Amino acid sequence: MGSWGTDVFESDDAADFVGDLGESADPAASLHEALSAALDRDGELESPEMSAGLAAAVLVACVAGGVRPADPTAQEVLDAGRVPVTGPLRNLARAVLDRGLTDDDNEWAELWSEAGELDDVRAGLRTSRALLG
Repeated sequence: MGSWGTDVFESDDAADFVGDLGESADPAASLHEALSAALDRDGELESPEMSAGLAAAVLVACVAGGVRPADPTAQEVLDAGRVPVTGPLRNLARAVLDRGLTDDDNEWAELWSEAGELDDVRAGLRTSRALLG
């Protein structure tokens, strides 16, 4: 797992997603795709899909709650107006954050658990989830 911290944006997969979102011709579709992939129940969910989905969910939560993320690239994406908050995206973001908070049956949770930092990562997710109501 290419991570350098427990913040949702502190992983290679999340950083790649945020960077790609900044260049996407259709950011709403990119957000929808990442969120939907993180909710896929066919087979085991891989860490890259969950990391990107959580990054998308946290971006939606930041816009919805009027909060700025600590990550500078994520801030740039938000400042550029690249994250629309529609009812469907908000609902998907809630579901992805709920999965991140409760589902231990995926590679992302297993890797954080093995590193002994799952509780720390989930603390950040709880903050984002609260912004979505």
